[in-house]
Amino acid sequence: MNYGRGLASYPPIQPEVGGPARTARPNPAQIQEALRRGLWDTAVRLAMGTGVTDVNQLTDILFYGLHPDLRGRRIGSGQRDLAREWTEIRDRRVRPVLESRGRPPSGTSAQPAGVHTFFGVDTADWENQNADWARARAEVPIDFAIIRASGGGGPDQYFRRTWPKLKDAGLVRGAYLFLSFPRNGGWPSSPVTQARAFIATVGDLDQGDLAPALDVEADNWRNTGMRPPQLLDGVRAAWKTLRDYYGVAPVIYTSRRVWIEVLDNLPAPDLAESPLWVKDYPYKLRQPAHYDPQPFVGGRLDPRMPAPWGDAANWWIHQYQGDALRLPGFVRTVDLNRFNAMVKGAAGDRVRWVQRRLGIPQSGAFDAAMERALRAFQSKKGIDADGVVNPRTFAYLSRSAPQ
Repeated sequence: MNYGRGLASYPPIQPEVGGPARTARPNPAQIQEALRRGLWDTAVRLAMGTGVTDVNQLTDILFYGLHPDLRGRRIGSGQRDLAREWTEIRDRRVRPVLESRGRPPSGTSAQPAGVHTFFGVDTADWENQNADWARARAEVPIDFAIIRASGGGGPDQYFRRTWPKLKDAGLVRGAYLFLSFPRNGGWPSSPVTQARAFIATVGDLDQGDLAPALDVEADNWRNTGMRPPQLLDGVRAAWKTLRDYYGVAPVIYTSRRVWIEVLDNLPAPDLAESPLWVKDYPYKLRQPAHYDPQPFVGGRLDPRMPAPWGDAANWWIHQYQGDALRLPGFVRTVDLNRFNAMVKGAAGDRVRWVQRRLGIPQSGAFDAAMERALRAFQSKKGIDADGVVNPRTFAYLSRSAPQ
C-alpha cells in the first residue's frame, strides 16, 4: 500500500498539449470542508479535478485531509485502526466514485466495464490460528475471508477465537462446513450430524455475514464405498439441515472434477439455488501468492463449471490458488479467491438469482429497473447504494430468501 504521501507532496502534472497547465496539488481547504460536511463524493471529485486518478493517491488525499495532524507521515505497522480507516476510505468512498465515472481505479484491480476484482482468502483455522488479519486487510487487497468452522462431527479448535477477528479487520466474513465423505461404505458421522455440529459451533450469524458454506469435495466415489446417488443424498441432507436452520440456501464449494468423479454429473436443480464457490486452479500449489488482477481481465482464467450450475458465468467465488505462500499476515499457506462482481449490463442465471432475492421479475438482464431495485435494497441494509453486487452486497443477498 502507498500510505503517507500527504496532500502537498504530489508533483505538478505536465500540461496537456493545447490545454491549460494544471497542478496536481488539490486545494486542502476545499477538500477538508467537504469532508467535514460528510460530502465524500464531492471530496473525491475535488481531488480528481486536479488530474489525480490513482485510487491509492486519492485515498491518501482524503485520509490526510481527515488527519492533518499526521502531516503526511506514513501509517506505522502498529497503527491498525488508522490502516483500517485508510482501507475503508479506499474501498467505500474512492472506488465507487471512480467506477461511477466509468474509470476503473488505476493502480488497483480492474476488469472491463469498470468492475474491479475483489480478492479474498479461505483457510482451515488450525492452519492459521496466529494469522494477523488486520495486517492482511491493510497490506493486501482482500475484502472477504471464509474460514472452516467444523469438519466431520467436530468444531475447528480455533474458530471461535478467530471469527470475531475477521469482523474487527473490516472483512466480509463467512464460515464453512467441511463435509467428511464416507470411507469403505460408512459416513464418519451422518451428514445431518455434521451440519448440526457446524450450527452448534457458529450459531446465529451477524448482519453482513455470508450465508454458511458447505464444502463438497472428495477423491472419487469408488473410495467411499457408496454409489454417487447415495453420496448426493448425503450432500442434500447436510444442505437441507443448514438451509432449514439459517433460512437460506447455503453457499456450495465444489469443482467440476468433484461433480464428475464423485457425483457422476448427477443433476441437482435444487442445489443450484445455492450460490457457487468453485475451485479451479490456473496457478500451481505452494507458489507465492498471486493477486495481480490483470491476468483475470477478459475471462481467460474463469473457472470451469460443475454441471448443475450450467451457465458459464453462474459462479460467485473462484478459489484460484491453493496453498499460496508468503501472503502478508499469514504464518502458513492460505487459499486465494476472487469474487465475481456484477454490474448493470450483466445477464444470465446469476442475475436471475439476484432478482429472486430483490423480489422483481426474473428477466435475467441487469437493466435500469434492476439497478434501482438493487440500490433500494442496499439503502435498506445500510450499505453503499452504488448499484454494484460486490462482496458486501452479496453477503446480504445470500442471507435473503427468494421472494
